[in-house]
Amino acid sequence: MKKVRLGLALVIVSLFVVSLGVSAEVTTIRYFGHTFEPTNLLVQELIKEFEAQNPDIKVEYEWVTSSQYEEKLLTELAAGIGPDLWHVRDRSFLTFFRVGAFAPIMPSAFGVETQDDIIALYEPGTVEPYMMDGVLYGIPKEHNILTLYYRMDHFREAGLDPNKPPTTWDELIEMGKALTQRDSRGRLLRSGFEWNNAASGKLTRFASILYQAGGDFFNEDMTESIINNEAGLKAAETYIAPIKAGIYDPGYHLEEDFENGRVSMTTSGPYLPSNIDVKYPHLKYGVDYAAAPYPVIEGGEPAAIFTGWGWVVNARSKNQEAAWKFIAFMSERPGLWLQRTGFIQPRKGLLDDPVAETVPQLQTFLDLNPIMRTMPRTPIYVEMQEPFVEMIDRIALEGMDPQEALDILKAELDELLRIYHQN
Repeated sequence: MKKVRLGLALVIVSLFVVSLGVSAEVTTIRYFGHTFEPTNLLVQELIKEFEAQNPDIKVEYEWVTSSQYEEKLLTELAAGIGPDLWHVRDRSFLTFFRVGAFAPIMPSAFGVETQDDIIALYEPGTVEPYMMDGVLYGIPKEHNILTLYYRMDHFREAGLDPNKPPTTWDELIEMGKALTQRDSRGRLLRSGFEWNNAASGKLTRFASILYQAGGDFFNEDMTESIINNEAGLKAAETYIAPIKAGIYDPGYHLEEDFENGRVSMTTSGPYLPSNIDVKYPHLKYGVDYAAAPYPVIEGGEPAAIFTGWGWVVNARSKNQEAAWKFIAFMSERPGLWLQRTGFIQPRKGLLDDPVAETVPQLQTFLDLNPIMRTMPRTPIYVEMQEPFVEMIDRIALEGMDPQEALDILKAELDELLRIYHQN
């Protein structure tokens, strides 16, 4: 009994001595993201490793759906709060920049001396979406391009060659008809094709067709929309064509329809296979599904849309050094990110990493680089999504003439630009 008491006393004394010693103060940083299971799983693993190496920093990670993401961020920032770090879309950068959201990058957190030293870690031009007036505010988390995915097993079932996906939008319509299945009452059982149903997703997919048709959203000095010209009309008609052909019904789609077999063709980035590997491991790339070059408008120029995300730090954060340190830690492993999430992080040397040879969809996306186009860099990008969706709905659901719907959209975009420049 005396030994037990003595042992307990020693423990108490030891704890007391420790409490008198110098203890490191723990800094808590909040990282905010959006729902994508492969990313969420990897980030949680990286947090544990980072915290083990940095016991004085604790990382709280939370995420919401993509449709809620930017609205929640802007609401928090407007209230003077917000997370310490998050990832921003390349195309939304100016929307957040105009409200003073970003802290300049901190080279010391990356173990270098200058901003140029950080830029030198990346392939030329790939950090530019996160720069303004020569100042770097973020680094690439994803450097993706959108293209077509198709279910090879559905192609075989429909009597189509699984090694010959559509190369034009007209071919996609015809193949989609062969792939679409309905019951005896005409209800969809399987849709031949789907567009992304999120507002930003619709806008990026439309952009690829608009650029193929030789059009653009705005004039060169970004002071006026030109969406209602001949190229815009061609793009709108092409975008709506799957609906008119009966191979796509916006009201039919749920979550992950391509993965669960409710859809035969879709558009996505190099990250899609990682989600399939996690949730639908029975589907094998190159056997059951594959990526293909983006279809092109007849007579148009090939174009595929770049979609990027960059890690950034809140200008109002009191823990900027810790936040940048965590970002630096996450960014040091582009091979791991490619393997686990499919994200292409354009750090120099990535393609020399042996893991690159194990990612079967990678080459398809690398081949798209010569035709890669970006979304317009405009401070009204977030605000322009809703009017764009309304334009599509007016044509597809209300039967409005496409030219009339585009004229309305142009007026709405011009008004958004006017309000921005006025303020």
